Amino acid sequence: MADAAYDVVIIGGGHNGLSLALYLLNSGMTVGVFEEKNEIGGGCDTMELAAPGFWGNLHSWGHMHIMGAEENFPAYHDFEIEKKYGVRYVTTAGPSGTMGSVFPDGTCVTAYDPTDPEGAIKTYRELSRFSERDAETLVKLHTFVHGPEKELLLKFLYSPPVPLGQRTALQDFAQAIGLSEMDYHYYMSMSPLQILDELLESKHLKCSMINAIWGIAFPPDAFGTGFLSLCMHLIMEPTRKWHCVGGSHNLAHGMHRALHDLGGKSFTKHEVEKVIIENGTAKGVRLVNGTEIEARKAVVSAVDAAQTMLRFIGREHLDPRTVRRIENLRYGYEALVWPQIALHEPPKYNAASFNPDIADAAVVTLGPPDADPYAFYRAFCELEQGRFPEGWWPMVNWVDSLYDPTQAPKGKYFSGGQIYAPRASAFSEKEWLEWKRKGPAEWMKRWQQYASNMTMDNVIAFDFFTPWDTAQRLKSMREGGWILAGLVPSQIYRFRPIPELSDYRTPIKNLYMCANCMPTVPTGVTGIPGYCCYKVMAEDYGLEKIWEKKGRSY
Repeated sequence: MADAAYDVVIIGGGHNGLSLALYLLNSGMTVGVFEEKNEIGGGCDTMELAAPGFWGNLHSWGHMHIMGAEENFPAYHDFEIEKKYGVRYVTTAGPSGTMGSVFPDGTCVTAYDPTDPEGAIKTYRELSRFSERDAETLVKLHTFVHGPEKELLLKFLYSPPVPLGQRTALQDFAQAIGLSEMDYHYYMSMSPLQILDELLESKHLKCSMINAIWGIAFPPDAFGTGFLSLCMHLIMEPTRKWHCVGGSHNLAHGMHRALHDLGGKSFTKHEVEKVIIENGTAKGVRLVNGTEIEARKAVVSAVDAAQTMLRFIGREHLDPRTVRRIENLRYGYEALVWPQIALHEPPKYNAASFNPDIADAAVVTLGPPDADPYAFYRAFCELEQGRFPEGWWPMVNWVDSLYDPTQAPKGKYFSGGQIYAPRASAFSEKEWLEWKRKGPAEWMKRWQQYASNMTMDNVIAFDFFTPWDTAQRLKSMREGGWILAGLVPSQIYRFRPIPELSDYRTPIKNLYMCANCMPTVPTGVTGIPGYCCYKVMAEDYGLEKIWEKKGRSY
């Protein structure tokens, strides 16, 4: 006899598991969420790592797609997470520039809020300093992505993949903006770098774009993702990220409170050992401590595919080909070191003489010498070989406390960022610890080439969270990669993470998945897998189709 019973048992308490739970509860299901860690939230971590009073986000920083129209991260709006639970977001669009790339030659590319008419004009003016043709191209693309055609991109994102052979909403979007079928497939076959070579002429603008595309987890040389990666970069509003006031974990807190208000139950430090399977059907879960939880309707895994299939289900219940495909998944293309730095003053970039607004930029990319976009590819190749680049490193910096003063003591500043890094398994634990001893000094040395005040005298304290640290803290983030399965052609859309799982169902009846390794392109905190999994379960169990009630086409 089970120790407890729910209609649906969810394994993992990250934002996708919470999103799904809210929709299920709203439809009258009883739900129990079981989380291995001592807190709900998954990758939405906010911690005092550098020094007391300096709060930094790990794994989840700018929630690019959460604000604006209600279709962005539907669960946040459908369950009034801001109104009822006080979870506020602020735009990282500062009083001047909001995002930028600085280069060793003293120039910078500064972009502004594209939803503000004045910001759009300023962006065009700045981009024109490098290429008028490119400025026109990018403004035109932004107009398409944020105009009426956006509905088709959102339909692509927030719907489970259509069966093979059917047109996708992404193809419909391409047609709506005037691309021929030939051009669509031609652009899709390209890599991110190749499509930028096709569309742009300025090296500086290509550098800014390729860094942003890699930043949403598309490798620079991932052939077969060109058009998709470009659209995802543009729709994620790269010049207007959104930041959760007080840190990303506040989003998880708000969703957690909503879950309990709707009658859901959550259990931290309750690690699942196995899914209980009877006659090929999921019947519940067994915890590591021996407790058995019955699932009257379904079990849903909000953790990665390898844990779900090989640990919770077990090879004995799976086809050998499925096992091979899970074992052959590729991880770590987006492995990162997350610097957490307490500062006396924010960076003062040399490029301010080119455009003073770079001082207000919330996110700054440290661009390569000679503004060479293929420096990103060369760095990527070195990282793939398991070593940090010998020359220039791709690095991004942000100063959270410029727009969210709650993250640093008054008069001081918190700086986060990301350093593209080798996979966690590239080094031993001892070697990663040695890198943490030497790496920060190298980071600061390189940073000073762009901002002369970034000396150790300006640093109060720091901590550098490595891919090894990430993989130890969050089991789903294998190799320290935050996307749970690399965004390469064999692992996106209908193939994500493998073809057998891409419709959110598994080979085990009544067992579903809603982790960040699921379709369509869940780059960051979007709620896409949780929302799409609910749509599949609504079809299977006759639940309320809330998207229709809300008037959404998806």
